[in-house]
Amino acid sequence: MNARKWIDQYADDLGEPIMVLGDAGSDQFDEALVGICHRFGKPSVALYDREKVIEILAKDMTWEEAVEWFDFNIIGAWLGDYTPVYMDSPPQDEGGEEFSSGISESACPGDTEGLI
Repeated sequence: MNARKWIDQYADDLGEPIMVLGDAGSDQFDEALVGICHRFGKPSVALYDREKVIEILAKDMTWEEAVEWFDFNIIGAWLGDYTPVYMDSPPQDEGGEEFSSGISESACPGDTEGLI
């Protein structure tokens, strides 16, 4: 089962809508669909991979235009509590180095043991 069908089924089981990107009936952004986010006191929403959405847009425009389109027309659009959310992933480790968030211990006041 692909992610879109899974989300449609999940929404049916949940009894509330889960908004997805694209025109009705379109599967244009399905490959960027990651899953569902749950929030306390709010409806569940679709989760998309930000970079994959931009890659899909960049098939029909330059990368810069795709980023601008995404920032203004997609992430910049508030469609209510069902508005999808977008994630960035840590860079893929190709050299065996541990991923670093870029946050140094000195940037975190107080006891940071076990946090970084």
